[in-house]
Amino acid sequence: MTVIIGILIAIMLYFRIKKIIRIFFSIRFWAGLLLNIAFFYFVYTYFNGFKKMVGDTIYHYTDIFTWEELEIVSMIAVGALCFFLWVFLCKRSKAFVTPFIFVLSVATLGLVIFNVSDGFDATIDDDDNFGEDDDSTWVDPHEVSGYERADGTSVEGYYRDGDGDTTIDRPIDEGGGFFRRY
Repeated sequence: MTVIIGILIAIMLYFRIKKIIRIFFSIRFWAGLLLNIAFFYFVYTYFNGFKKMVGDTIYHYTDIFTWEELEIVSMIAVGALCFFLWVFLCKRSKAFVTPFIFVLSVATLGLVIFNVSDGFDATIDDDDNFGEDDDSTWVDPHEVSGYERADGTSVEGYYRDGDGDTTIDRPIDEGGGFFRRY
């Protein structure tokens, strides 16, 4: 309850009641809100493509980073670029910043009121598609012996650790193993 009161007080201190009423009847507020919606829709739509383009460009010119590291670097670079573009637009127009702060304040208040954070686990691992609540099971890295397929093709033995690359033997402590759905 104190968090809700704190957010309400912060909204009132920043905007004041008269100013809030004036904001709702201001064309500049609604124009700025539309600009923010357009900006964030643009970022949401093109972020992954731009991130991949930056990662591919860096990967093309350097052998220092792995693809996973480049993905993080390109995500940070594109995120910073979007942030600086948003700051530039805020500096150019006051109409751009007021709706953002107001909507952010109201959204924060709504998230707290409806207890959206309950059950949120920041340590969740999103690397796999399977979890504990479905019909999947964990498979340790293991050797697969050679076998013959139904069509007569012979398959040589290989080491299976779940990463898709059978030339590298990866033990459990280095990320080997995988979930298998049944």
